[in-house]
Amino acid sequence: MIGKIKKIQDESKKTIGEYTYNQYGELVESWHSEDFYSENKKREYTYTYNSEKQLIGKKGYEPGISFMSSMTGAMGKNVDYAYEYDSIGKIRQITIAYDYKSDLNLNYSKKISFQYPNDSLIIETTMFIYPSANTVDGYLEYHINSNGNIGKKINYYKMSETEFRVSDETIFTYDTKNVSFEPEPVPVSKNNMLTKTITSFNYDEYGHIMATHSSKYSYEYTYTPDGYPESRIETYPNGVTFINYYKY
Repeated sequence: MIGKIKKIQDESKKTIGEYTYNQYGELVESWHSEDFYSENKKREYTYTYNSEKQLIGKKGYEPGISFMSSMTGAMGKNVDYAYEYDSIGKIRQITIAYDYKSDLNLNYSKKISFQYPNDSLIIETTMFIYPSANTVDGYLEYHINSNGNIGKKINYYKMSETEFRVSDETIFTYDTKNVSFEPEPVPVSKNNMLTKTITSFNYDEYGHIMATHSSKYSYEYTYTPDGYPESRIETYPNGVTFINYYKY
């Protein structure tokens, strides 16, 4: 159970998330309250595992975000995640089915696939599966540094059937302490993030790439005796701060 969060609290010490584990240390249930854009609804999941202790399923509910312009973005939905692995145990694909419990034909699914060209690069591609057609809007590149952390993440969008362009790039820096347990088998870093700088890009009429805007987020921590985060202060580019406390 070392490094496994049981409870998250906000700056007023109100509990905003809880995690329940079984006797084998596997996460079996979790909930996390959403922000005011989701009318204080909870994101809730239950988890299932195979005999190799790999996460193979996650079911639950995800609230919508009220300011989203799309109907599917603003509405809450039931979700069903399925995880598949390659022969050496790396995540190969995540399939997510969405059920909006609506008379409208809003339901769809999403497949996220992972490729590992080399030890320092992970490529994540997302395909949206609709009744009428399937679409690939873009992909992500995770660049892993020599410390085992994600040093850089590059987001590409689909310009045409044969061309993808850079949408934004995120550069990360880290401390040297232990990162809390992450139940999802997705690309994660070994240490805690200290800064995150997001740079957006655009292209001129000749196809030349140009940086248009950068935003920097910073993070400060206190740590448990085992070196895991006990509290985290997140500072947004506009100076607004958010504090979380972690109970293990």
